[in-house]
Amino acid sequence: MFRWIFTVALVVMPGLSEGQSLFGAPRANRSETMFQDRRAPRAQRIGDILTVLVMESTSASNTAVVETEKDATLNWAVPGGLKIPGFGLNGTATSEYEGEGTTARQQTITARVSVTVVDVRPNGDLVIEGSRVIDINGESEIIYLSGSINPFIIPANNTVESFRIADLQVSYKGKGVISEGTRPGVIVRFLNWVF
Repeated sequence: MFRWIFTVALVVMPGLSEGQSLFGAPRANRSETMFQDRRAPRAQRIGDILTVLVMESTSASNTAVVETEKDATLNWAVPGGLKIPGFGLNGTATSEYEGEGTTARQQTITARVSVTVVDVRPNGDLVIEGSRVIDINGESEIIYLSGSINPFIIPANNTVESFRIADLQVSYKGKGVISEGTRPGVIVRFLNWVF
């Protein structure tokens, strides 16, 4: 009888017991591979958040100079070689044009925007997207950012510079009294559209 109880206990006990790891209980943010850092969870899945430091500066200039000149002469006489006084045409025309134009533009944007991982590409790159809206005294500023980033260049603090993001698109728009005050009037916009 004792042997029978001992045999049943040996069969049932392994199913009731749970193995323990020498390295502690499994965590939700544990590493996927043994070669990955375990200290801080980095953005790597859809829904993860990371911070982008936007530091973009652009400048462009263009100069154009145009000079044209055209001369035309017209001589017409009566057909048949007859020389009748007062009949025939003589004329000359000259057209000259000189134009010069210069454009220059310089922009700098510095911001910190938190973005969300919205997709993971087949090669592992993270597609990110996010926006930030700031309202100050009736002025609304909207910063929109999207692009893709290789997850292996994301540091432990989940903060990346904007120059590390591929296919980067940054949109900065403002709405309010100042934005409306600097916008040209309806007549000026119409004349610019026509000409």
